[in-house]
Amino acid sequence: MPDGKYYTGIMALPLQENALDHVQGQVFFSECMEPDLTTLVTYDENFPKKKKQLLDCQAEFEAAVVEIDTTVY
Repeated sequence: MPDGKYYTGIMALPLQENALDHVQGQVFFSECMEPDLTTLVTYDENFPKKKKQLLDCQAEFEAAVVEIDTTVY
């Protein structure tokens, strides 16, 4: 990441043992991943209103994406 840290929530996990042994590279994030908030609000208004909830799985994901991986590779 730009801050030089490795966040658990965005790391790749192999589906098969040793599948990523010779894979390396960098991740570049596109500006399109940061939506225009006005457009986003307009888009969201097209959906029926629902009660906002926080599910256990969402809380687990939120914790994972801010967790810093300190493993030495």
